[in-house]
Amino acid sequence: MKIETRKFGAIDVQDDQKIVFVQPIIGFPHLLNFAVVDTGGPVKWLQSLDDEAVVFPVADPFAIKPDYDIELPSSEASMLEVDRVEDVQLLAIIVLSKHADGTRANLKAPIVINRRTRAAKQVVLSDNSLPIRYRFILADNQSNKEVANVGSYSQER
Repeated sequence: MKIETRKFGAIDVQDDQKIVFVQPIIGFPHLLNFAVVDTGGPVKWLQSLDDEAVVFPVADPFAIKPDYDIELPSSEASMLEVDRVEDVQLLAIIVLSKHADGTRANLKAPIVINRRTRAAKQVVLSDNSLPIRYRFILADNQSNKEVANVGSYSQER
């Protein structure tokens, strides 16, 4: 399926990129359909399929904080129809900064995706040791400044 986005222009979204939220992301009650867009590097993009202007930078929380450890409440696992831990993909919404010390991730409320059904939900975890604004530095060859400047990136997939 081809979609128009404000950030990337026209992109082709494959079925394995689409996810449907069983409950909306906090603060975005009217958006349920998204695609995970991979432009290379540690940052991926959670692009709304309902509103071309809405896109969230996301990253694997284990790449951000290797000792990241959560316990998914059984009620959330049930809502997402998660039967096996292998079916779970976690993404942390991040805030990018041009300054190395300004990039941060929300580790308290990850996006939980069932890889098998493509159902997703932002889950606010009860563990008070998990930060909402965890500062980190991108760990690959791209600098934070390069990733933060991706705004004019256009891609045809």
